Amino acid sequence: MTFGAFQGKLRPLVEAAWNNHAGLLGLSTADKSERDAWYRDNLWAACRLTTTKTASERQRYQLVAWFAQAAGMDSAPVVQPPRKESAATPIHGWSTAQSAAFWKLAHAAHHAAAQRAGDTTPDTLEGWLSDRLGGAPVCATRAKGTWYLGTSTEGFDAAMSVLAIEAGDLYWIDRTSSASTRRLMYQIASFLTDLSWLEGQTVGWPYAVSIYRQRNSQGNLPDTMSDCPAKHLLDVLQALDTHIRRLCAKSEVRPCHCPTRPPSDPDLLQEWRYYHHPTPGHTRTPSGQLIA
Repeated sequence: MTFGAFQGKLRPLVEAAWNNHAGLLGLSTADKSERDAWYRDNLWAACRLTTTKTASERQRYQLVAWFAQAAGMDSAPVVQPPRKESAATPIHGWSTAQSAAFWKLAHAAHHAAAQRAGDTTPDTLEGWLSDRLGGAPVCATRAKGTWYLGTSTEGFDAAMSVLAIEAGDLYWIDRTSSASTRRLMYQIASFLTDLSWLEGQTVGWPYAVSIYRQRNSQGNLPDTMSDCPAKHLLDVLQALDTHIRRLCAKSEVRPCHCPTRPPSDPDLLQEWRYYHHPTPGHTRTPSGQLIA
C-alpha cells in the first residue's frame, strides 16, 4: 500500500472514529487540541508511533484496522500478514535481540530519510547505512557479510540513537537519551541551515520556536536549544521538516536540493551542485539566482 493510498483509507476512518469518540464523551468535534491528543494517543496505542510518516507496510494495515474498529465498523479491514523477511545480516558482538531491534529500526529510518529527501530512487538499505553510520560516533564497517558497529553497549546505543532520530522513534530516543539529545540538536542545526537557504536569510532557534508554536499553540519551549528536552526537540525537528517541505514546494525545488542534503543519486547530485557549487565563492538561491 503506497503512502498516498494509505492516507486515503485512513483519513475518513480517523474522522469517523473521532466523531464516534467525541459523541460518546460529549466532546466538541471542533476541538482541535483534544482531537490531536486523541489521535496521537491512538497512534501510540496501535503501533507505538508518533507519526504515520514512519509507519511500515504492516503498521499501515494495522492502523487502518484500528481506526475502523474505533469508528464502529462491523467488518474491519483485514490486516495483511507480514512478508517473510530474509535473515538479517549479523552484527559482530551483538545479541540476536539487539540485531533484530537494530534492523527493524534501520528499515524505518531508511524509509523516513528517503521520504524527507524526496528521493524517488533511494539507495539500498545497506548502502544508506554505510553512509549514515560510517562516520563518528559509530564508524560502521562491513567485512565478509558481517557488520561491525562497535560494542554491544556503547556501540549499540550510538547506532540506535542515530537511527532513532532518523525514524522519529521516541521509544529509542528515550532509551538512548543523552546521545540522542546531542544528535537532535545537530539535526535541528542542519535543518536551520536548510531553512536559511530557503528563506534567503539566516534563521536560528527563535525561528524554530515560532514554527513549533504554529503547530502547538499551547506549547512552550526554552529560550535556548540546549535547555530543551529530547521529546520536545523531536517535535521541533518534525515541525521544521514539514516546513522545509512546504517551502520547497513553494519554490518548486526538491528537499534534496537543500544545502545539507546532497543526494546519492548522480543525476540528483548534479542538480544539487547547480545550486551550491556553481562557481567558487558563490551559490544560488532556490530561484536559481546566482549570489555571492
